[in-house]
Amino acid sequence: MLRNNLEVKILSVVLAVLFLSFGTITVIQINKESADLLKQNQVKARLLATSIEKSIQNYMKEGRVDLIRRLVADIRNSEEVERLEILRRDGTLAFADFKTVDAVSGTNEKFKIIRERERPANFLDGRDPFLPIYFKGTIETGKNVSYYETNEDKELLTHLQPLINQRECHRCHGADEKVRGVLRISTSMKGVNEAIMTNRNRVIIISLSTILLVGIVLEFLIRRVILKPVDGLIETMAKVEKGDLTARADVNIDDELGRMGRSFNSMIMRLEEASK
Repeated sequence: MLRNNLEVKILSVVLAVLFLSFGTITVIQINKESADLLKQNQVKARLLATSIEKSIQNYMKEGRVDLIRRLVADIRNSEEVERLEILRRDGTLAFADFKTVDAVSGTNEKFKIIRERERPANFLDGRDPFLPIYFKGTIETGKNVSYYETNEDKELLTHLQPLINQRECHRCHGADEKVRGVLRISTSMKGVNEAIMTNRNRVIIISLSTILLVGIVLEFLIRRVILKPVDGLIETMAKVEKGDLTARADVNIDDELGRMGRSFNSMIMRLEEASK
């Protein structure tokens, strides 16, 4: 009973300390790596938006609206991109009704056919509670912004990239407005969330395996270094209690248990001499 209680007490204290320390380290590690993955995803979305912005600017300088439409359509079909729109300052979809092109180059019959087929909606109508706030900030400051949202049960990272009215654009659009529009691109968080989940499970499994391994090693050491000498002392005490004064504790270690065993043997020897 003494051995079992002592073993349980020591292991309980050690395992509690291990769980507390490894648990803290695990939580910190999971949070850090999750934050790193989210940051990398934001950087990736920002780079993609910047690349699209540069392509749009180059095509606009050449007056190639058709290439912009093709570029947007191609990127929309990519696996990670859930949404891609170029919005005017008033929130309507650009390059869908050729309103801007008409203002710059005049009416064209070819554009009329497309205009009748596509009727752009205003994206600031309140269906997206975050867009009007961030959209206004992007238009006013000319700085990009990223935010998380849920659309049709899909978690998305949405990035708003301002389309700056550069000097080369003034000959067609004038210089009154600093920002001509906003590029909105939303990427799915599914892959990132799966990576975070996989990473979390990996860290937890490693931590639990480490705790289990350390616990097994500690149990072996406790039995070997502490409980075995204690068992020897208990057996010797039991023999002496039954009157066997020739019993001696087998101690060959130089620690507190060893000194206690030698003191116990010395006491038995005195009792044996006194009984003669």
